[in-house]
Amino acid sequence: MKQFFIIISFIGIAFLNPVNAQDAPVDRCRFRFDTLIDILLNRDSSCYDAPNINSGGTIGGQPSPSGPVPTADPSGGPTYDPTSLFNNADLTYPEEINSVARRCAVNKTYYQSAATVTQVPWEILAGIHYREGGCSNNNSSVGGRQIGAVEPDVRSCGPSTQPGQPIPVPGGCGFRNLYDSLIYTGNHLKAKNGDEPPATFQALVTALSKYNGGGNSNCRGGTPYTHCPAQFQGEDDVYPMNRFDERHTPMYLRYCADYTLCDPPRIYTGLGALTVASAINKLSL
Repeated sequence: MKQFFIIISFIGIAFLNPVNAQDAPVDRCRFRFDTLIDILLNRDSSCYDAPNINSGGTIGGQPSPSGPVPTADPSGGPTYDPTSLFNNADLTYPEEINSVARRCAVNKTYYQSAATVTQVPWEILAGIHYREGGCSNNNSSVGGRQIGAVEPDVRSCGPSTQPGQPIPVPGGCGFRNLYDSLIYTGNHLKAKNGDEPPATFQALVTALSKYNGGGNSNCRGGTPYTHCPAQFQGEDDVYPMNRFDERHTPMYLRYCADYTLCDPPRIYTGLGALTVASAINKLSL
């Protein structure tokens, strides 16, 4: 009876508080019944980004499966400086990673313009754009779709001319240009951090992991990743951290598609969003 009352109350709240078309960013998990079931069952939310595991595409994030938890890292891992956003002073990246950083920096003007609006450092916006759209100025930073195409993760839009707002496109919502998608991205990242730009390394890693849903956090079980437990939320997630440093190489893809576990988990060779952002910062591009 108690659960029935909670369900009825949730439905009532959903209808009494409709999503405003001008709200930015719109949480993709808002008022979803599968999210309600997750809450009732006290489990990880099943609401995640659509997958695209090609280089520079969104990594499918999913709830944790049952399975053995990897062996704890006896060294405890590196100590990250809480005053440094990138924690890359002692890191040297190979040319393979630096070449990606330089390719993304071609769009620096877009990233810096959006950073001015959102207060999210431009390197971070570039890192997310790499993960979502391969740093192509024809692809959005939200879900990597072509600019002007439907973004499945954007559920609400209106005929707004305000920067960063999605607009109606045939079949749903999309963006008029890369700049608008980057502002939306920055606002959505802030929504994962109490509506503030992440100011510390830990806050940034956690927000980036939440941005993608957190399902590829390796220490949740089912992978050979040995640097567990995670030092903090998201530190074991491929989306922000893959190939960031020695501790995060290799890491494993747990979900090969939305709601589809990799069997077995496979080594992920792509770069994490923070890895690209860190390389850009390190090169002073």
